[in-house]
Amino acid sequence: MLKRSLPIPPDLIRDALAGSAARVVPLTHDGQKVWIKRLEHLSLLRRLQKGSAVTTFETEREALRELAGRGLPVPEILAEGPEFFVIPDCGPSLDHLLRGVVPTTDAERLDAFAAAGRALAEMHRAHFSHGRPSLRDVCWLSGRATFVDFERFAAFRNTAEGHAEDLVLFVFNGITLARGLTPELSRAIESYRAEDPDHIWERAQDWCRRRRWINIATKPIQWRREGKSKEFKAIPKTLEVFGAI
Repeated sequence: MLKRSLPIPPDLIRDALAGSAARVVPLTHDGQKVWIKRLEHLSLLRRLQKGSAVTTFETEREALRELAGRGLPVPEILAEGPEFFVIPDCGPSLDHLLRGVVPTTDAERLDAFAAAGRALAEMHRAHFSHGRPSLRDVCWLSGRATFVDFERFAAFRNTAEGHAEDLVLFVFNGITLARGLTPELSRAIESYRAEDPDHIWERAQDWCRRRRWINIATKPIQWRREGKSKEFKAIPKTLEVFGAI
């Protein structure tokens, strides 16, 4: 992982941003890959749909600063400016591993998901919630799972209820992506439960029980043909994992 002791020349960052309109821009410096995340400049319609891009950007920046400062599994900010920050490459995301975008063995995928479960428990044990921990928001490199994308980070979510919602959303996203409970996701759940802080699993079960009505209300959408409405089809499978149906 790139360390702060390896400075990134400002002109390299400037040229990388000028050469791409992407929101997240890769850059290789001294043989090491980093990512530049820039502030989005949204149209009026997109601002109405997504809210303030400045608020979202600063929310993530402050989350990374605070969590990295506490030694939690997030990337360190290596360089920053008013409208960008730079973080190290933390390896492929779990969704890329699961979908075969990055070739891996069964054992490697199981190790990656186990590390993700431990990392989520570590964050919750420190009384922080991610906000929306999907598989694409967890990277894996050299046996270490790292969380990225903290745009939904908020102090009011740093509660046991917020941790329970984190856990449910993580499982829900994994089931949506794979259209079922995979051995990898099962390993992540086992890993989390082995280090479960403050009985968050039981709180997640209660969180799901209180929302069982969503499964009934969305049945007509779940019955659509295969390949459609994947997120709705994942609802009953997620509730089943938490023993809510």
